[in-house]
Amino acid sequence: MRRHSLLNIATDYLYLGNMEATQNTIVQFDSIKEAAESVRFRYFNRYQLLMSEMHLAQGLFKQSIELAQEARKLAELNKVLKNVAKSHWLEGRALAEMIRFDEALEHLKRGVELVDEIRHGSLRWKIRLSLAEVLRKAGQSSEDVIQQVRNL
Repeated sequence: MRRHSLLNIATDYLYLGNMEATQNTIVQFDSIKEAAESVRFRYFNRYQLLMSEMHLAQGLFKQSIELAQEARKLAELNKVLKNVAKSHWLEGRALAEMIRFDEALEHLKRGVELVDEIRHGSLRWKIRLSLAEVLRKAGQSSEDVIQQVRNL
């Protein structure tokens, strides 16, 4: 099975809440993740983001943030704005779970700026939904952001 397919399957299992299957698929990926240098970045960076998201789902917020930050550094180095945006989204969500709303909002707003810049379809509304949720939890109005999601 191809590396990219394994990462997709692991992400699907994660969204379904099946942590055991997620972890088993990641173990399969770990065994074959080494590849030619030209493609290694792509898979490794996606792997970092997946692991950050898995830790977030497990409530391991500090670990999720650390992986999101590592992924962002690598994505910035390689100028992959989608992954930079996704790392901000994951870090913002983890910070929100830690009740660090001001920091969370900074990351989520930066994620929105990036996905708007690259016009990435699904991330445009996913990050905005997280932003709206954090605004609501922080006691701020989320109506403008909700309207943006509707428009998208």
